[in-house]
Amino acid sequence: MTRTPKLLPLLAVCSVLCMTAPCIAAATSGEVFLREVVLDKANITLGDLFPNVGDKAGMVVAAVPAPGQKTVYDVTALNQIAHSNDLEWKPQSTYERVVVSQASQSVTPSMIKELVAAELVKKAPSKDMDVVLDNQSLEVFRAKNEALSYHLTELKYDPLKSRFETNLVVDKAGSTDADVVKVTGRAILTVQVAMLTHSVAPGDIISERDIEWTRVPVDKAGVDAVTQGSRIANSESRRSLNAGAVLRMQDLRGARLVTKGTLITISVETANMTLNAQGRAMSDGALGDTVQVINTQSNRAIDAVVVGSGKVSVTPHELSAKMAAK
Repeated sequence: MTRTPKLLPLLAVCSVLCMTAPCIAAATSGEVFLREVVLDKANITLGDLFPNVGDKAGMVVAAVPAPGQKTVYDVTALNQIAHSNDLEWKPQSTYERVVVSQASQSVTPSMIKELVAAELVKKAPSKDMDVVLDNQSLEVFRAKNEALSYHLTELKYDPLKSRFETNLVVDKAGSTDADVVKVTGRAILTVQVAMLTHSVAPGDIISERDIEWTRVPVDKAGVDAVTQGSRIANSESRRSLNAGAVLRMQDLRGARLVTKGTLITISVETANMTLNAQGRAMSDGALGDTVQVINTQSNRAIDAVVVGSGKVSVTPHELSAKMAAK
């Protein structure tokens, strides 16, 4: 038969019950000897609080705290328990502490956010939302060996204010009762945008290697934010941009494959052959642009289409028409 040890009435005062936030602060002087005990059983025993107590180890001191809570035994409480049970124990410091908690699990803020987001998708299909809880430390605890069952009820969402409210229901094992906690917060529509990983200068070519895809609120993205990789293909920066900037369509222009004043290759293609000649570009041009070039051998000006870096193309028909006009 397990015997309950003798406890002084003051023990209830010296043994402090607190929530999961840290209960112990560093002492202003002296060293704190802190020992934490996590129990997966119903009661705290002398063996949990003191080392080497022999056959008294199984004597019950108190019930374990509820999941998510801690019982703190300071040096005064420990001395009282030791004295009441004839234990030869001396503290190592006047700041000695034993903190006892129950092995537990919890519904965490991230789990709640995921649940809210999944429910909101049903109300706003195909829209991505960033859920922010008003109470970001909200957590509901259960014993470690208890099945963790939870769900939401009565979800309401105001799209104009980007606000939601709902009830989190966490079931209790072996009971028809459950913890019902009100959950409120913001649910903001987001969009995936291209964000620069480093600074760029005017004229720098921009590719997928220069960006990372990040989700931002729709109102911060703006209507012209780059949201697809195809938007930056064959593009360069119009101006200087800093690392971390959201890339916008107004920041981009077609990459200049032909630069004014430089020598280029003029290609004339027929069904049977391709003729190349050297020319000089009279203007800048991106892929697909029509630019004026001068054949350096004939000194004639013709219009050609930019087809690559330093390359333009002209059809025999266009070339014939141009020559006839001359």
